[in-house]
Amino acid sequence: MDNILQQIHLGTLAERFKEEKIEVETVLSATDNKLIRIGVDTIGDRVRLRELCRKKFEENANTDSSSTSGTSGESMSSRIQTERALLFNSSTAGGSNSGRLSRAAIGNRRRKNAATGKKRTWTAQFMCLADRFAAKVPNASEKQILSKAGLGVKKIKFEIDDDEETVTNKIMSDVKDNDGVVLGFPQLQGIGGFEMLHCLPNCRDLRLIDCSWSVKDLKSNVGSGQSKIYLRPIQASLSTKSLVAESDSSLKEKCKYCDREILMRKLRDHIFTCNAGLLEESEDEIDPDTVSPDNDNNQRESLHVEGTTIANMPVPESVTSYQEDGDTIFPVGETVTHAPVTPNDHVTVDLTHTDIDDNSGNKTVNDIAQEVVAYCKAESITNHVEILRYLQSVIVYGRPLEIQNIEEMVEGETNYILVDGNNLLITSFDEISGIHDLRMTLEVQFYNEVAADYGGPRKEFFRLITKEIKAKFFENGIREHMAEQYELVGIIFGLSILQNGKVPQFIPENILHAIFSENEVSAAITNLREGFVKTGLYQVGCQLPTFLEVFQPTQATLTLKVLTNLLKPKFSEEGSNSWTFERLVYSAFLKYLREAAAGRRNTVTLAHVLQFATSADEEPVLGFSIHPSLEFYEASSSFLPTSNTCSNCLNLPRPSHQVALPSQMMLFNLYDYAFSNAYFGNR
Repeated sequence: MDNILQQIHLGTLAERFKEEKIEVETVLSATDNKLIRIGVDTIGDRVRLRELCRKKFEENANTDSSSTSGTSGESMSSRIQTERALLFNSSTAGGSNSGRLSRAAIGNRRRKNAATGKKRTWTAQFMCLADRFAAKVPNASEKQILSKAGLGVKKIKFEIDDDEETVTNKIMSDVKDNDGVVLGFPQLQGIGGFEMLHCLPNCRDLRLIDCSWSVKDLKSNVGSGQSKIYLRPIQASLSTKSLVAESDSSLKEKCKYCDREILMRKLRDHIFTCNAGLLEESEDEIDPDTVSPDNDNNQRESLHVEGTTIANMPVPESVTSYQEDGDTIFPVGETVTHAPVTPNDHVTVDLTHTDIDDNSGNKTVNDIAQEVVAYCKAESITNHVEILRYLQSVIVYGRPLEIQNIEEMVEGETNYILVDGNNLLITSFDEISGIHDLRMTLEVQFYNEVAADYGGPRKEFFRLITKEIKAKFFENGIREHMAEQYELVGIIFGLSILQNGKVPQFIPENILHAIFSENEVSAAITNLREGFVKTGLYQVGCQLPTFLEVFQPTQATLTLKVLTNLLKPKFSEEGSNSWTFERLVYSAFLKYLREAAAGRRNTVTLAHVLQFATSADEEPVLGFSIHPSLEFYEASSSFLPTSNTCSNCLNLPRPSHQVALPSQMMLFNLYDYAFSNAYFGNR
């Protein structure tokens, strides 16, 4: 090697070649990058080096072949050259000689395989679809279901000469490997045939593989083993019942009420039905950690007990109250949030530790109202919204008023009423007059409508009935000749305020002060006052005057900015086809909202859009339990919007590759029809 380097004037590299043990065969199989790394930088030097090494290699080969006895096996030099070529050579190696060596090595390997009887193989990935009408690649959740049903991705090995029948048999094989995993899809046996499909580029659409199912044809059409082949049944869909044995968790935890060991997965359901020991609990047993200071201010300047105020001690802002009814404990309020409203550094305390007994099932509305007044005075709660929030949390019981989590079932007792939307006043008065316990959550059903009331229909009912009461009983002054009906009017107003309905902010100020006073008034106002007494609002309003601010009209107006901030869109993953279509229809929806805000959509206003999504034409006094949202779904034919008013969700159909977006005029007419319609349920 030293002589070769001296001939091309690269003698200075001789020492480095020795250190790295680079011989003639190594140079012939080395790439340009490797030669550059060891110091052969120029193209001319690399060409001359390879040429001299090639001549030296041929001379050595001739010498070895003449000096050794003839044998059928390869010479030692040839075997070394072949092994080195396999280790270092690649298809892109520089020099024609290295390519010749690589091809020779491949030829030798093929001859060895032929001599030993080994056949070339091809491995492909398969996934079996359960639905015989499936036309798209399964999403993540569908893939998980298919995998549990034994239809997930499997790698199946074929011999390169396998024909269609052999391929089909291996795909439907029920043979298991050493780990007990089935190699094929035996579910396809006897179901009436199946098809092979592959995914189109840049989308999830599936297309039939239009070729013979022999291995050679599949390999040439599908490509490498990285591509998936999807199997779709033709005459019958496959079962997606899980074949994976899933063992239930056996972890247990002790119930703090009954001291029984309960399975962890059933403990949450148990605590809503277990009341053992609750009646014996006293305030001394309450965990002091339920009243904890805020991290930013843990200084305690003074602490007064026995019903007095805790000063300069920040406490948690929210807590959920519970109401006991019979043998069941029901959550009866939303999260109670309040803030300090007085300048004397006094703050409200955690509602989990109040003087109001949780067992208020035997107390009257008047008793609870008086306790609420006492508590608000003791804790210096003067804000009308916080007074209402706390009053609602302790006076309303039964099923929760609103859905807090769309993934959890909402259960509990309700006062069920059935009303006629075309004759609302008469049917509503008849139904509500028959209710004996006004504290229980109201459940409303409209004639010929199928929607279940988990908050939406009830809000719609209170909005409509409040509007009709205003027109009949207040627009032309108090109607003394209908005085006996004003008590029901007061009850409906009280229920609407307490149960997240429409607040009657149209009552004249002089009449409002006459209602919430002890002065003698007319028969109609006396009866109206009696209705507020039965719901507890009169007692609170008389003793906490700031509570009457609930009845004051709000100055805020529903603008385009407010509405778009309320209806937050939930887009698909950025860059996906769904994301593109969703942004297209959302852009059209924003144009429609601008038209409605400008008064150019006939009678449809922004309030109609919010009302369609949430059953409220303005943001409620206590806010929304679930923030309103805007979601999209693929349209099959119609682009008519729908909504779920219980979860405050507006659903907009979006176009797809198969269904195009209608013209703007047609789309806006569909939106007009939807947002001016108050029907609950699908026709």
